[in-house]
Amino acid sequence: MSIVLEFIIFLVSMIVLDVSSDLMIKASVKISELTYIGELSLGFILLSIITILPEFTMSMMAISSGGSEIAIGTILGALVTHICLILGLVSIKEPLDVSENTLRRLLLILSVIAFIIALLILVPVPGKIIGYVLVLFFIFFVYHNVKNETRFNLIKKKNTKETFLNTGKNIFLIFSGFILVLISARFTINSGIKIARMLKINEFFIGSTLIALGSSVPELAITWSAMKKGKENLAVGNIIGSSFMGMTLILGLILILSSNNVNLVSSIELILFVSGSTILLWIFLGNIGRKRLDRFEGSVLLFLYILFILRILTKIY
Repeated sequence: MSIVLEFIIFLVSMIVLDVSSDLMIKASVKISELTYIGELSLGFILLSIITILPEFTMSMMAISSGGSEIAIGTILGALVTHICLILGLVSIKEPLDVSENTLRRLLLILSVIAFIIALLILVPVPGKIIGYVLVLFFIFFVYHNVKNETRFNLIKKKNTKETFLNTGKNIFLIFSGFILVLISARFTINSGIKIARMLKINEFFIGSTLIALGSSVPELAITWSAMKKGKENLAVGNIIGSSFMGMTLILGLILILSSNNVNLVSSIELILFVSGSTILLWIFLGNIGRKRLDRFEGSVLLFLYILFILRILTKIY
């Protein structure tokens, strides 16, 4: 099969991936109204689970295709993309302020992400045990947020026939969107691996840049939309939640499902970029910084993303 055809398949698959993810996001937002989840928890629990599906699906597809490097590159590259590119672009366009309570919770989540990154640096060949620990971390955080934030007793007040029908419709849309995500992710990951091999490009580059960027489109879309509507807590919760799930649930499953121990030695530079972007965001939102993301902070994050892309390109050429 020619490389031109593979590129066409890759681009079409990414477009379908974007459209199907957007379908799931819109349907999920409507369903979430029934549970009265707060803005931060809505972004952290529901939207981030939906928007992380492309990275999750492609990582699982990569493992089944024997491309664990693409899986790791996609997750780590997506985190740099979430924090540096998406938050950078959004905060340059519109200053991002969040409430004090939201700020405390975000700093805690960022601290956990930083701890996981430090663990990966100390243990460059993590085994399945660390994978199980990361998955348990994810389950604990989701349970804690659902328990504290969701007021299920209020759902009964909206228990009408119209609500039931709308919920069924949106569940069907979510299911249809997920099927499209699965199919398009399979074509995307297969084409990405073939293109990398045809051009003799490191598969890690494909995962950490092109696929990571393409699979982050849902996060960019929902964050941009939330900011336009003045929903800063929702926007930040979506990005930080997706990053947290990538570093816990998805990375954990990669370690558990991989036939051999994953060697992260070749990924150390990317891990350092992930560490740098996480610490930088923690500084900006903490007491050291201004506890907000304005044009200055956004420009710094965007500059770091440009350095990230340039550094990966220099390793290839």
